[in-house]
Amino acid sequence: MNFYNTDVEFSMQFESIDESKGMIKGVKMVSEGEAKGHGVLLNKKFIQDTVNLGKEQTRGIKCRFGHPNMCSDALGTYLGTYKNIRLRKEELEDGYRYHAIGDLFLSESAKETPNGDLYNYVLALAKDSPDMFGSSIVFQGDSYEETKEDESGNKVTKTYAKIEKLFATDLVDTPAATEGLFSINENDLANTVTEFLDTNPRVFELLSKKPDIIDQFLT
Repeated sequence: MNFYNTDVEFSMQFESIDESKGMIKGVKMVSEGEAKGHGVLLNKKFIQDTVNLGKEQTRGIKCRFGHPNMCSDALGTYLGTYKNIRLRKEELEDGYRYHAIGDLFLSESAKETPNGDLYNYVLALAKDSPDMFGSSIVFQGDSYEETKEDESGNKVTKTYAKIEKLFATDLVDTPAATEGLFSINENDLANTVTEFLDTNPRVFELLSKKPDIIDQFLT
């Protein structure tokens, strides 16, 4: 059983934004496709299972300002909760693509955090610059392989993710970005290592299984 965070869903297209209630309706949480950095695919079943797990959590799915990791925790990053989680089917030229979406309700506590007024900052981004940030779910699960024949009769094996627990759907930016939701300070070791781990999630998985290797590596 492993921990994953999915690729970032950018170009957010919300159904509506209610600034008076601090609510962003119809946020795309995760979509069918590749979970980059993990070598697994997310299929329709994964999206449906995500929706089902989200519905089971009656208090909502928490949303944070960025992913906590070995360099930073979640304290002071809480934004609010996703509720009314549902499945959306997008029609494409060659078929359909499925998305798990939800309504993000920002918490009043997000107005006063160690990182400033995240409440109004996120609302302003959603309203004026929705392409500057996206969402990424954090979940526990596993992977499995399926082998099928392609149009040429060749056997093709693909690896898919299976979700067991849904922990959060965080708002994040691209790790390498120097402008936008999370600017990287090159003089800040924690941010620099965070950027590396977000770009190379497999490294964190290996370090978690064999932490002693860090001393050997540094030596």
